[in-house]
Amino acid sequence: MTFDWMPDVVADGFLAFGNLRPQEILYKIDDEPLLFTSSTRRDLLVLCYKTDSDESLSQYIVSPTNSAIIDRMRSGNISLRSALSQPWLWVAEVDDDNFDVRATWTSNPNNIPDTILPKPGRSLFHAGSIIVERTVVRDKEAYLSVKFRGGDIRNGTIPFWVIKNALDEVYHSLWGIFAPSIKRATKNVNDKVMRRIVNIPTHEMAHASLLIEIERPEIDLSAIRSNNSPDINIDGAMSNIDQAHKAFLNSTQIIRDAMQRGRVNEQLAETTLDAMEVVAPIIPRRNSFFEAVEINGRHPEKVIRPLIINAEQGNMIREIYEGARSALRTIEGEIFLVNSRSFQFTMTAGVRAITCVATTDEQRARIATLQSGDWAVVRGYLKTRTQRDLMQIQTLTVDGLTTA
Repeated sequence: MTFDWMPDVVADGFLAFGNLRPQEILYKIDDEPLLFTSSTRRDLLVLCYKTDSDESLSQYIVSPTNSAIIDRMRSGNISLRSALSQPWLWVAEVDDDNFDVRATWTSNPNNIPDTILPKPGRSLFHAGSIIVERTVVRDKEAYLSVKFRGGDIRNGTIPFWVIKNALDEVYHSLWGIFAPSIKRATKNVNDKVMRRIVNIPTHEMAHASLLIEIERPEIDLSAIRSNNSPDINIDGAMSNIDQAHKAFLNSTQIIRDAMQRGRVNEQLAETTLDAMEVVAPIIPRRNSFFEAVEINGRHPEKVIRPLIINAEQGNMIREIYEGARSALRTIEGEIFLVNSRSFQFTMTAGVRAITCVATTDEQRARIATLQSGDWAVVRGYLKTRTQRDLMQIQTLTVDGLTTA
């Protein structure tokens, strides 16, 4: 068996479909289906495009689709390439006799050679016509971007509640990346003030796919109408922002590589825990409106590939993330509530509020000296709860002094 091109990643351990029997044939030559719809084991509608054949086997690009995409392709509103180029897709090796699937490779359009995909702008039924699709041209990649893909978008519209929830989740995640890094360059600046002085420049959104692109966050002290400006080292804060941005993008590449190699495991979660904490809330679930999320950005040192996670992959990531959270770990953040009578305090760590409880007499005595606004580094065992998570303190560090 020899195809002109094969994916350079490990084949999927689980086949999303047992066969690719055509449901609706969209294009054929001499009764051989070249473009058709089929479905996965979970009844996800897919578009199948034949790219190569050898003896009794054929190679297909298989991408998630829906009736709106098929209708737009039929009417000549989108090209064949655009219809196939969904945020994730499969390359499938299929038996010619019965369309049984022998192997699949999860991939995305960026990994498919141009020679394999349909020519840009080619339509389905309009012979010789070229579809000029609207694109946004920008000199460089955005500082950071989140793109929600798929979903049953009808007549170019998305339900308002979907947009609102997505924006809230993305803002929550972005705050988790940048807020701790900015906080380290401040003194006695609470979260409410932080949210007023930190501006996240955002490009005009592309609603058809819900693309959210931001630039480097800015510190705007003019947002505070007071004679008492927040005590913040702006140069230090901006440097910390860039470090957090770089670390997050590096983690996306580690996660992307692990997904392609079938190594989504506890070790991955421990290595990229901070990034997973940011990514987990925005990953679509099986019943979500969107089918996948794509995360990309402008790395300061190299060109990176987008991290694309669909609902099924997202469930795996959430599972290992929850397991890693409950292990012994270190968190840091601002204390905003101290209860010395119960020997505990509550702090903001990233995007979550966590209650930390003393486990030794030395820790109990130390908590009695803490106050709101202190910056703490806590190592301990984290227990997930419906409201605030709970951490049993092993070590507590405030102002450079560690208490065990």
